[in-house]
Amino acid sequence: MTTAPMPGRSHAGLYGIGFTGSREMPRVHSKLRDLLEEILYDDDLPGMYEVTTGGCIGIDFFVANWCHRHAVTIHTVFPPDLSKVDPDSSKVCNTSEDIPCLRPGDVSGYKRRNQRIVDLSNRLIAFPMYREDHAQSRRSGTWQTIRMGRRAGIMADADIHVLSEMQP
Repeated sequence: MTTAPMPGRSHAGLYGIGFTGSREMPRVHSKLRDLLEEILYDDDLPGMYEVTTGGCIGIDFFVANWCHRHAVTIHTVFPPDLSKVDPDSSKVCNTSEDIPCLRPGDVSGYKRRNQRIVDLSNRLIAFPMYREDHAQSRRSGTWQTIRMGRRAGIMADADIHVLSEMQP
């Protein structure tokens, strides 16, 4: 998808590309690397941009680690429950922020984290495990973020890459 440059929404005031995805990682690493290169080396992107992820294991860390190795600026919005975060996440991001729980047992932090990713993005790229109509997608944070991105006008269907349908 070709995206015309828009005013920057990212943490650093740059064009922002947000990523959301499953914490499960099927064996499609080479396909994911190819997609990241296609997306992040697109000639139509502005010269300076920042990638934002949600900091969890799986796709978030895969994208952040890839960006770190390729000198792409990465901002991480960490979730309230740090047990779902890769221990090396803070080492691969340039900047980060935490979304705290408002009170014990509060689960709204994930929704606020997902909204923050959308708010910092001009474009959203998604890697859900299953299609939206799949039973396991009903309570998916990835699909919640995709729906938020659609409402914000930054989520195109072409930028949704269903992991269970990818071939290694």
